[in-house]
Amino acid sequence: MYGASTGQSEGVPIASTTHIPARLVSTAVGRPSVALSVIAGGILLAGVGLGLLVVDRWPIGPVPNNPVENRVLIHVIIGGAVTFAISHVTARRGSATWLGWPISRAAARRMGATLRGTFSDPLGPMRTLALLVLGVVLAAAVLRVGLQVGLSGDPGRIVNAWGGPSAVGAFAALTVDALCVMAAACGLAHLVLRADPAARRAQP
Repeated sequence: MYGASTGQSEGVPIASTTHIPARLVSTAVGRPSVALSVIAGGILLAGVGLGLLVVDRWPIGPVPNNPVENRVLIHVIIGGAVTFAISHVTARRGSATWLGWPISRAAARRMGATLRGTFSDPLGPMRTLALLVLGVVLAAAVLRVGLQVGLSGDPGRIVNAWGGPSAVGAFAALTVDALCVMAAACGLAHLVLRADPAARRAQP
């Protein structure tokens, strides 16, 4: 039985509990890149701030609801397909860490290698251009999600949106759209970015 004098409680070393948040993050995204995480978080918060600014400066206020505008059948179908695909890939890989690839250290290394190799071969400029374009697409999708959060405070902006009239429904529909865009962009990035230098060094 552990006591205070041993620095442990209920069989769990106190020191080990300090690493639990880091372990949870690592499990969720698989060794995230600090730089990419900060950039993604900053863009998301910028979107929230922009939405709040729009609501404060240019509020629409209550407007009549048109149920036709709230139709989300296509979102339900796409959302179900995306959920099935994620579950299938996760089950086959035995891990969900692949979902965090866009902000992982591996992604950061591949981006760095692509930028450094811009002029190292004929395809270098095309790879870098594709990286920049896909980066803008991903940033726009993250910004749009944050914007939707900020706009949720104005009923007039969500009552006739896809998934409305509730803020939760509108956000869910928007998130499905954003996830599809981000998934497509990440898939293309995986194809055009240079190989992970760390992975190549690990090969015998």
